[in-house]
Amino acid sequence: MVTISHMVTLQYKEEKAIIVPTELIIQHEEHQYIQLRPTNHAICQLVCGSNMPKNASISACTKLQEIIQKRNEAMQSDEASEQKDDLFPSSDEPPSKKKKSMKILPPTVNINVGEVAVTCLVHGRRPSAQDLCIRLDAAQIGAIVDYIREDAIEAMQQSKRKYVKKVSPSIANMAVPESIVFEVQTIMDGEMPLNSKTEAILACLENAGLASKQRLLPRHLLIHPDNRSQSMLSYHDVWSKGLAMSMVGFNIKLVEGTTIAFTMSTEPDKRAMQLAKNKALIDNAMGHLAPINGSEGYLTIGGSHTVAYLRCIENGVTGPSAESSIHPKSDAIWRAISDGWTWVTISSAVEDAIPILPSFLQSSLNSANSIQKNVSELEVAMLLATCFAKGMTLAQAVKHAEHSSQMCRTIINAIGTYVMKFSGHAGSFPILHFLSNFSKVHSSSMLLGEDMMTQIATMDFKSSTNMYPMTRAAIWLTLLACPKNHERDGFARNLLRSDIERLRQAACLPMTTKAEQMLQDAWGIHQSIHAGQGKHIDGHHVDNCFGRLCIRTILHLCNKAKTGSRECKEFASLEAIVEAFSTELYKDSPASGAEASKSDEKPMVDVLSAKPHVVALLQNAHMTMGGRYTNSKEHGSMVFILQSVSDDGACMWHTPFFGDSIDISVPLESLKKWRSTKTPMPKLCDVTMVTTCMPNVHPAFVEEHQRAMVTVALHAVHKKHSSTSSLAFGQFPPSLMTMVTCKKKAGIKLTPMGNISKHKAEGAPKGTALEAFGSHWVVSPPKQNTLFEDEKHPLVPYFWVRACASDAQPNMSFSTIVQDGVTAPMLYNEEPIQQHEVLLHPPMEETMQEPPKKKAKAKAKAN
Repeated sequence: MVTISHMVTLQYKEEKAIIVPTELIIQHEEHQYIQLRPTNHAICQLVCGSNMPKNASISACTKLQEIIQKRNEAMQSDEASEQKDDLFPSSDEPPSKKKKSMKILPPTVNINVGEVAVTCLVHGRRPSAQDLCIRLDAAQIGAIVDYIREDAIEAMQQSKRKYVKKVSPSIANMAVPESIVFEVQTIMDGEMPLNSKTEAILACLENAGLASKQRLLPRHLLIHPDNRSQSMLSYHDVWSKGLAMSMVGFNIKLVEGTTIAFTMSTEPDKRAMQLAKNKALIDNAMGHLAPINGSEGYLTIGGSHTVAYLRCIENGVTGPSAESSIHPKSDAIWRAISDGWTWVTISSAVEDAIPILPSFLQSSLNSANSIQKNVSELEVAMLLATCFAKGMTLAQAVKHAEHSSQMCRTIINAIGTYVMKFSGHAGSFPILHFLSNFSKVHSSSMLLGEDMMTQIATMDFKSSTNMYPMTRAAIWLTLLACPKNHERDGFARNLLRSDIERLRQAACLPMTTKAEQMLQDAWGIHQSIHAGQGKHIDGHHVDNCFGRLCIRTILHLCNKAKTGSRECKEFASLEAIVEAFSTELYKDSPASGAEASKSDEKPMVDVLSAKPHVVALLQNAHMTMGGRYTNSKEHGSMVFILQSVSDDGACMWHTPFFGDSIDISVPLESLKKWRSTKTPMPKLCDVTMVTTCMPNVHPAFVEEHQRAMVTVALHAVHKKHSSTSSLAFGQFPPSLMTMVTCKKKAGIKLTPMGNISKHKAEGAPKGTALEAFGSHWVVSPPKQNTLFEDEKHPLVPYFWVRACASDAQPNMSFSTIVQDGVTAPMLYNEEPIQQHEVLLHPPMEETMQEPPKKKAKAKAKAN
């Protein structure tokens, strides 16, 4: 079935365009006419503007009545002109009988409104009593609006229509027959594919009058609390999916008639819960989701990310990474925002009768546009928990969840095991809800993979009394908070299977057990605060603190604190992690409830009696005392600070690099031209700081100069004592040998060459070190030509001398040599060395432990 529809939109000057209901458009011959019904909201908005009271009506507008009277008089005059020929009938005709003849009226009449001729349609059985109906022409409609607007606004403010509500069944409050409930349950439990079940359920509800198709705008929609298995959505996913959708272009055909929404509940308590869930979702998004506007009446279970993204664009909200929501007005996205698209709407009574239905339908609607979002293991776990909470058995829940994600089908049993054993007490599943809440705020939907999920759910810690539930949850949470640089195609890779396997090994298990007890104690604090015992601590804040505790603990146990998280912070011990948790929880906690709002609460202002500067600050909410602002058109890039505001204007000042500060007075009406900025005021560097930080005295440059001088000294001493012709290099094993017999003492002198760095740690340096400028310097061996194939790499003889075994006799000794104030290490021979003999030096330990005299005595005794 193909449905083609056309809409008429009208825009008066620069005001917001309105959509004219189709029932107000009348086709007559080749022209269209618009019926100006005075009680229609769209007509009232066209005539009076956007600021409309409830139950608006322009029926009392006297100028509208004048135009209607003109139309009626024009109809009567046209009728009289058509009947002039019949006023004097011929004498041959018989006298007419006394009966009322039918009036013959023209189809249209013309009247003048101002200087514009307006064509009015004569319609209905009583044309004179009908609403004004004029030709759908821009000039004629504009003339009518110009003529009656001022009087219509005044009339609308004087009186409002009053309604007496009629008690009649509607889609929002119709009772659901038991036969319909039974039929829907039968379809859900059947063997059909998931999408076929969805089509059958919607057809059943439409036939029963419990579902219908309506055109809805994004501003009319909020997120169903059961969406994504009660996770609702993540604002990270909203923006990642929305930006991808913007890149490929919004295609309304992909969502037309395929998205589903439930009407908001008519029960006050449940409706309040639905609004509270959405408000909490928006508050936790930290300004990256559009606020509630009060016109919402539907809850989405399909197309939720698309709706949330379009609401962000309409409200000018930016993304978590400062992504822009600006799109040209010609973009298809703006047509979707202003015109909406066709939705399948379902009565809230159906949800009351079949609580599992929203979750069931949402399983087949995981992709509402061209950009598909994978279903994560956490969403499947939440879906299983939802099914358990609503009375399903494990087999029924698993069967239902298998349809939601092909990717998770192979690990559904592992996810079910985790939900049944490690997600907290049955019914509420607090650990799962904590993981879901943390994921919504701090990351997009991260995937774990089959191996990782199976290991978390089935890992055996070989303990008969402890199943380590909090350790498993902390591992999952750490993977959900995976940094972007460790993400691979949507899968978390900041932890590997080997890292998790390490936690149950004998060497690490005592530390894991200690961490488990620590996490359980902290979880008890977390739960008590959520239960209301910590009234001064915000629930969102304690979620963040406990989440950081879990991540830090797992990364500490796995030795990945510096690379596995976004924090990149390493703690010395588990005790230090607990101390940080306590500090963040109690000292850094924002107050909640009334206490939290006392400092930020703005007093009520009576704008009728308020002074001009108070009204100006209310109209320019971005202006605050002490804030920094710029006005590029008048003052370029100069940054000004708002000092004070009075009825005479705002005082602002700027401090240049040199000279006195610049004070200006800004008229109150010009405050809207100023924009807030984070750019600091110009700051001039202190003379003392300049003297200290110049290159000739700054430690960084001084050290670099000293390092260069050390390098030159090493080059000089190496060149002076080079023995290239008398040495031979060998490999397997690496060896340095003599080519000729060396009979002279110190005939062979070897000094190091390599990369030089200053030793900055405490204590003596390890390895090859030298002294210069009152400090120790370390010489690191460069990459050498070990295979004798690559001439790009050097051969440094000093580093080819091997340490001898404990039972062998060295033929080279350590000493030092001074060159240009640099004391460098040196290897030399104390005794003659035969030809082709391998050069060996004593072990470094003996060299460092034995003083020179003791070494000499030991050598003499050995001889």
